[in-house]
Amino acid sequence: MRFSLPLVVIIALVFLAVAGTTFAQSQNITESEYWAGIRTGYASARKSFPRRETEKYEGFTDGTLTLTRIKNSEYQAADKYHIVIETLRDGRITISEKIQIEALRYCKESPGEWKTSGCYDSPPPPLEDAKETSYVLQKIKNSTAYIRTASFSLKVSGQTEPTKFLTEDTLILNADLSVRERTIVKSIQATKKIASRESQKFEYGLNFKLIKAPIK
Repeated sequence: MRFSLPLVVIIALVFLAVAGTTFAQSQNITESEYWAGIRTGYASARKSFPRRETEKYEGFTDGTLTLTRIKNSEYQAADKYHIVIETLRDGRITISEKIQIEALRYCKESPGEWKTSGCYDSPPPPLEDAKETSYVLQKIKNSTAYIRTASFSLKVSGQTEPTKFLTEDTLILNADLSVRERTIVKSIQATKKIASRESQKFEYGLNFKLIKAPIK
């Protein structure tokens, strides 16, 4: 049997629609269910060793990229890791490193020397006060996605009225509910210009060089 091209296209579109319905299931969830899923994903990830976490942050000013920060973390154990943060701002690159081996912590800021004091991470910034927020759980084959969409207003320097922003936060978990990747995009609602973009990627079961103390 021979099909005309339009009929073949129609059949293909119907198949894709059915396949999408079959393999992707979405449902609205509550805020507490969303945060429970987030906590479970990160708790599961942070029990897995060795693993690599790669984070990238991009900051924009009026649609122009003005800040890039890349953070690479290698965890051999809960108390043994090496973190390198590279920041590009105004054409200038700075690099900071942190190492922990059991109870000992080391850190340095380029071009400084290694030190053993003040080597602690700052807590993550709080979430914005959202006016409207929706939470969605989506299951696709062997992965689970938690999606948060929030709108909020923020006072911007040089403007008399607050600017309305939109945050789209998507966390994808592996089949074992450990974190695979996450993207957070904040944009200006009126212009659709991106204000900031963050991404995280988690990799497991990798082989790393043995982490050693940089100073004695």
